[in-house]
Parts: sequence; C-alpha cells; structure tokens
Amino acid sequence: MGKMLRDLVQILDKNTERFVLVGAAAAQAHGIGVTTEDSDILMYSRIGKATADFFKKFEHTDRTYRFRHIETREELDVIDPVHNPSIRPRIDRIFSTAIPVHFYGQTLPVATPEALIAMKLAAYSSEDRDEDQRSRDESAILGLLMKGTDPNSVRKQFELPDKEEAKLQELIARLKRKRTESFYKG
Repeated sequence: MGKMLRDLVQILDKNTERFVLVGAAAAQAHGIGVTTEDSDILMYSRIGKATADFFKKFEHTDRTYRFRHIETREELDVIDPVHNPSIRPRIDRIFSTAIPVHFYGQTLPVATPEALIAMKLAAYSSEDRDEDQRSRDESAILGLLMKGTDPNSVRKQFELPDKEEAKLQELIARLKRKRTESFYKG
C-alpha cells in the first residue's frame, strides 16, 4: 500500500487535486487497529486528466472505482461525490476538517475520526453493502468510539439521517455493555 499511495499523492499534489484519505487506512492513521487490503481516497470532484493518466498503471477490478496496480497488486478505491450520493451533503465538512497526518512516510490529509464515523454509518446503511463489509464498518466505528471520539461531536458536525442515528445509538449501547461487562469481570 505504501508505494502506490506515495505515487498517487505526488500526482494529486502536483495537479492540485483535492483528496482526503478515508476508510480503514484513515482509521489506521488515527491509531485504530483495523485491517485493510486497500486505500480509500475521497476526491473533491471528478479525477482530472493527469490523475486519470496515473490510473493507466492500474487495472479495474470487480468494483467500478477499485483499481489494482499492475506491478505491485496494491488496491485503491477512489470515491467521488458524483457517484456516491451519501457523501455529497458531507463533502465540504469532510474536506474542511481533514487533518494532516504522517502516514506511510508522507504527510497527507486524513478525514477526522468524526468524519470517518459519519462515512462508515452512511456506508453501513447502503443497500449494496454485504454482511462482511458491514461488520468491518461496525469494527471501525467501535474502534473510533473506544479511542475517545465523541458521538455528540459526530452529530454536531454531520446531520445523520434517522437510520444512521439509530445505528450509532446501537453501537454506543453495545460499547457501554462491553465496558460494564469488562468492569465487573475485572
């Protein structure tokens, strides 16, 4: 993941395209122990020509916006607001709150824990998510909450639809039960 991400960041920076690292790789950058086999990059708008040329080093996989580097076999998911309606109302907030994090030998903009929770809640609520993906979404959200991300801060920064709010409440309750059980076992 490191070389591909480094190469992509150089191209994006050179062509002044706005992007933010999101997904499990961003959770890792915040110290959350989740596993991932790819990097997720959120683009502010459609990919420009120079960046599109970079992707000639990649082949498409089974998912429309997932690319695999032909030489290194590293995978990259490119998320753009045009094809992800759940991101559109949140994109300005995600970009304006992104923080620079040193990750894989470079400094790059990374979504805040609050933005990651909001994005994971939206992804979890998506009709096309399978159970494995939903399980990983839950793990990332729980990890961010256990690390100290305030759910009220998520609510304050991002307007959560009812379905996402209900899921957040469920995960908070699950976390409280685990902490209570741990306390009494302790």
